[in-house]
Amino acid sequence: MDTPTIAARSVGSRVLRSEDPRLLSGRGQFIADIDLPGQLHVAFLRSPVAHARITHMDTSAAREAEGVHLVWVGEDAAEFCEGLVGEMAVEGCVPTTMPLLARDEVLYVGEALAVVVAESRYAAEDALELIDWDFEELPVVVRADDAAAGGAIANPQLADNFGLRGRASFGDVAGAFERADQVVKGRYYTCRVSAAPMETRGVIADYEWASGTLRLWSNTQMPHYLRYMVTAYLGFPEQNVEVITPDTGGGFGLKAHVYPEEMLLPLLARQVDRPVKWIEDRREHLMAGAHAHEQYVDIAYALDAHGKITAVRTDALGDGGAYHMPPWSMAVEPWCAVVMTPTGIYDAPAAEYTYSAVATNKTPVGAYRGVGYMAGTFARECLADEAARALGMSPFEFRRHNVVAEFPWTNPQGIVYDEGS
Repeated sequence: MDTPTIAARSVGSRVLRSEDPRLLSGRGQFIADIDLPGQLHVAFLRSPVAHARITHMDTSAAREAEGVHLVWVGEDAAEFCEGLVGEMAVEGCVPTTMPLLARDEVLYVGEALAVVVAESRYAAEDALELIDWDFEELPVVVRADDAAAGGAIANPQLADNFGLRGRASFGDVAGAFERADQVVKGRYYTCRVSAAPMETRGVIADYEWASGTLRLWSNTQMPHYLRYMVTAYLGFPEQNVEVITPDTGGGFGLKAHVYPEEMLLPLLARQVDRPVKWIEDRREHLMAGAHAHEQYVDIAYALDAHGKITAVRTDALGDGGAYHMPPWSMAVEPWCAVVMTPTGIYDAPAAEYTYSAVATNKTPVGAYRGVGYMAGTFARECLADEAARALGMSPFEFRRHNVVAEFPWTNPQGIVYDEGS
């Protein structure tokens, strides 16, 4: 039997984009463009402080405001959902539960503590200003080093602030460092960032009581996971939940999470028996959309007399923010930084790594392009430059001397690198 051959090849061929004409001619449909009959609008009251105990909450004036249909605080949302459990299936991950609306404490600037549903966004925003609330400020943890040292607790669910701790060793790392002719080491910091896509987050929910069906529009990057979460946490039958993702103006990982707002809107739509819509403003986005990348990476190379790397030691400490953000959690940055490619592109026979993430009173961290890899690669390459200087070699020559040259190659973890993979 002859094996069929395919004449057409994608590599090296011109590939025309099919989506451009519709978008360039203004016929795209983004979530803000969608309006349903009878639709109401949603706005959130967000914390202006990083860590505080809520001492007073009076929503009576907001409930009586013109055009307002519903006002919820943390206790109202908790009747239907205690919160979203965040964890990652890696060694040493300690889960946390992120409430849909803060109840007793707020743990970061931008955490939602009340929600208003009204005839218009204007009416909803005006009603937020009528909510009378007060708080007692608590000690704030803003640096990962301080969180790791103990003292102030950023999240009471984590008694020592650690949401992740793990380690592994492959090969004779201790022996390599004892025998090393030279050891170079450094500490490298990757700053906190926000993806900031052109289009912020948005959700529309429409619940039909007669059939028990929920239609949920979201510009999420993970519609199937969102459907699962709505089913698992809110009790909507899976076969009755439809998640629709319209055109999306960028995501870059930031929209690859399930947020409290996406879980609240189905509950609100069912409660008011009307479609409800929320479009995040830019200020909200910078406070409450997942942040990324912040971590410290300590790294050391054991070098022999010829300038070859004989072992790599890496320790990554991630600043995870206030909670694990499902599904990736605060584990995603430090774990990816050291576990996925502990030796990077270098032919080192032994590797050891530790990884940890701590809670701080900042926006939860999640996925953004280059998750973890960027920080790990940045540390390895900076240290490669330092090693070259210490050895009196050019950075190019040091890399050429140590880079993996023969494939397939098996790294210290037993992972096979095949050429071009």
